[in-house]
Amino acid sequence: MSNQYLVGIDIGGTNVDALLVNRTFENEFEQIAFHTKPIRSASGKRPIDTIIEVVDELLEIGHIADSAELFAIGVGVPGLVNPKTGHVALAVNLDEESMMLGPLLEARFGCPVLVENDANAVALGAAKFLVDPSIEHLAFVTLGTGVGSGLILNGQVFHGSQNMAGEIGHMFIKENDVRCSCGANGCLETFVAGPAIKRMAEKVCASEQETSLKNYAELSAAAVFIEADKNDAVSIEIVNEVGVILARALQGLIMSFDIQKIVIGGGISRAGKTLLLPILNEWKRMRDESVMATEMLQPKKLMICPATYKAGAWGAVAVALGQQNLDQAKMVVQMN
Repeated sequence: MSNQYLVGIDIGGTNVDALLVNRTFENEFEQIAFHTKPIRSASGKRPIDTIIEVVDELLEIGHIADSAELFAIGVGVPGLVNPKTGHVALAVNLDEESMMLGPLLEARFGCPVLVENDANAVALGAAKFLVDPSIEHLAFVTLGTGVGSGLILNGQVFHGSQNMAGEIGHMFIKENDVRCSCGANGCLETFVAGPAIKRMAEKVCASEQETSLKNYAELSAAAVFIEADKNDAVSIEIVNEVGVILARALQGLIMSFDIQKIVIGGGISRAGKTLLLPILNEWKRMRDESVMATEMLQPKKLMICPATYKAGAWGAVAVALGQQNLDQAKMVVQMN
């Protein structure tokens, strides 16, 4: 196998990130260049034009004179993605209702372009670049403004019948008075996503309870975790409540799909051990009550995504490899 240049494009709501890597003869992946830009410009440029511009500039930074040198481009994008055709529906980050994104980029850059839903892309990247290659059943759970997950089952992305697998943010938890973005009531993300945590903090700050959160002019989920680290009792209570609900949702993933590893990413994952500890404490309580939980809810199954790892961009690189190439890469790693 000769050297292969691949580009991974992560299309976010705020920025478009692009990563150029070289897959070496030894089957190692060397980062050549990384480039990012706001996806929407003050000039009103279309997001797709910004994406093309970012890739052009990335290749220039990486001293790739011609896009024909590229082995493939992978793209991770929110929306309803058909990986077989490269079509994206509900492409909100592209300001389009629908777009044939894969063929459009193929025509522009002259190399194969593979497109995947962003949650599936980060899961594929985690399976390829973050965890032991023997792991074939993995979930990457993203905690941020919303809650989502990508599933890798039997070493492949699990799409489901309508390419909607992994939407755990919209699984029902219990009745509450918050309407979810999907229109339903009681969804997981209305309890554990960033806005939910902020909402809990605001409610407490409007009460008579003493808390250091009242010192913040602008409350956020990050502030809650910071103050929990400083032993603020109210913040600890909020974090524990979030941890218990998350623990039960993640238990559902493991029990449903016999997952070997769950990786937690997204903005809230930056809380690290402060987020992880109440989840593991609830898992311990479950293990104490159930023989099955003792077997299934082992702490080693859960990890926080490293803060320095560009999950979206590396996930898109994994998409660029394609499933066949991913399987071959794992075989090489295992044989070595």
